[in-house]
Amino acid sequence: MTVQVQLATWPILFSIVSAQQPGTEKKEAHLPFNVESCSKEGCESEPMTATFDMQWRWMHGVGGYKNCYAGDWDKKICPDPDTCAQKCEVEGMSSKDYGKTGGQKTISDGVQMQFVAPSGSSGSRIYLIGPNEKYKLFRLKNREFAFDVDVSQLPCGLIGAAYFVEMSEAGAGDAGAKFGTGYCDAQCGKKLKFIDGKANFGWKRGACCMEFDLWEANSRASVYTAHPCKTKGYVACEGAKCGSEGNGGDHSGEEDTEGLCNKGGCGFNSFRMGNEKFYGPGSDFSVDTTKPITVVTQFLTEDNKDEGDLVEIRRYYVQDGKVIVNSNATILPDLLDSDAKLDNKKGGDSITDTYCSAQNKAFNVSTSDFQAKGGVKRIGEAFERGMVLALSINSGNAWLDGVDAGKNGSASDPGAKRGPCPANSYNVAKLKKTHAKASVKFSNIKYGQIGWTLKAKKITTTTAKVPKTGSRKVQKADGKSQCGWESCDESKLFPVTKYCGRSKENCLKCKGGKWCATEAVTRLEEDYPIVTDKSPLRGTDRTRGMNATVAILAMVISFTMVACAMLVAVWRRHSMPQQLQFEAEPILE
Repeated sequence: MTVQVQLATWPILFSIVSAQQPGTEKKEAHLPFNVESCSKEGCESEPMTATFDMQWRWMHGVGGYKNCYAGDWDKKICPDPDTCAQKCEVEGMSSKDYGKTGGQKTISDGVQMQFVAPSGSSGSRIYLIGPNEKYKLFRLKNREFAFDVDVSQLPCGLIGAAYFVEMSEAGAGDAGAKFGTGYCDAQCGKKLKFIDGKANFGWKRGACCMEFDLWEANSRASVYTAHPCKTKGYVACEGAKCGSEGNGGDHSGEEDTEGLCNKGGCGFNSFRMGNEKFYGPGSDFSVDTTKPITVVTQFLTEDNKDEGDLVEIRRYYVQDGKVIVNSNATILPDLLDSDAKLDNKKGGDSITDTYCSAQNKAFNVSTSDFQAKGGVKRIGEAFERGMVLALSINSGNAWLDGVDAGKNGSASDPGAKRGPCPANSYNVAKLKKTHAKASVKFSNIKYGQIGWTLKAKKITTTTAKVPKTGSRKVQKADGKSQCGWESCDESKLFPVTKYCGRSKENCLKCKGGKWCATEAVTRLEEDYPIVTDKSPLRGTDRTRGMNATVAILAMVISFTMVACAMLVAVWRRHSMPQQLQFEAEPILE
């Protein structure tokens, strides 16, 4: 927050320090990202950006270049969590840094994420940012969400993920969403450097929130999973509230009465649920992972209305122009047929409370943590409030694609076999060496009314008519604005219905916004003339002369101060130790 005190003609700024400071050494340059919102009328583009999670960013002391954390917290910068939040800055990243440090690069309407970045850092996570520099919130109850994904380069042991978490729209601390702060999930991760805007000394605290894993996959196995919690939004935890370490890591599903979140979740993995030929590399699989896949997920309510409770999460795929319905859970038919509410076909190929209860019975789980935390309905409540989309790539373990029988089980137990990958697939050092350039591609993200993300055509608009040069009239328009996305090409112009296209002021606030008009301005609002201030100067000629002299002196002094500041900044940047700009390896769960 900034407080401005004006003395005569001199503005003096005081900065009130709070938590998790934004750095100033590097200007933040988000990755461009396009999303489409669809209805029966068509699909409209929503240009956004993606920001890098702060766990991978350079953090240094305020006014210096010393790392806040380098294997341990620096005692001078971070003697305690509160002081650390005030004296430690999280730094911005250039477009080049996103590629070098994050291993990410922009592709058509999406992003490609590489496992090991050129800097040597492995794994990464990004979030979508709206034009207001806050996280984009997706409200998907009674909606569907679609995206294209390419996992052909992801072997056993690696995971490309797209998932929703109920993070705060604004992020955390003064750095906020712009710098990728405020992460939380249903694992209530403790190995986060900052929790609730404060340094996480001793890794004793965790960050819990509702989570829906839309897609966790490689070329050999995939799963989508619901993780309800007894929370609303971001909640910091300690001790038992963070949940049992074993409950979730082995996906046992047993009830954890103290923990806030259902770590194990209720998921649908076709291989685990009985169909080992549904998903994999090659034409003999229903979904061929050697080719790009369109993934569509529907969030269905009990009355097919936005107000209804979420009761079913349905999945289908599209490949080579063909719709592929999700596989049936062939290991569950007897259990599902005994339920009068749902028949086998409906209950066996999507996530419902009935499916999750039947899954627990089949896997010999005596109590259901999923049901205890609120089940499918609870996930719907989170989507009603709005959830943040995270995209990531990282190393995994056998819970996705191998044999995971939990702490006390055996490989022959029902549900233990999750995929075809051998037990030696999860050595992280070996994966970094042999699959450093493995990557996942996410693109063509669409969301909207049920059944329309693939059917609806992209809405096309005509360019707004611009008045002749010299016109002082603001014209109303129904098509494209005079604000372009980093270009004035017609294809890059924002619609006037979007925030960036409504005015020149809005355009210049938007990341990548470029104002393309000359004398004329196109706006969505009613016609308004452009008015300039023509009021005469008041006071005597002598007063006006004194005011002019003071103004000139102020300008000269201000220019001198700015020039000095620039010289200092240049000196500091050239003296910056380059090897400290980014930490080589983030700390992850």
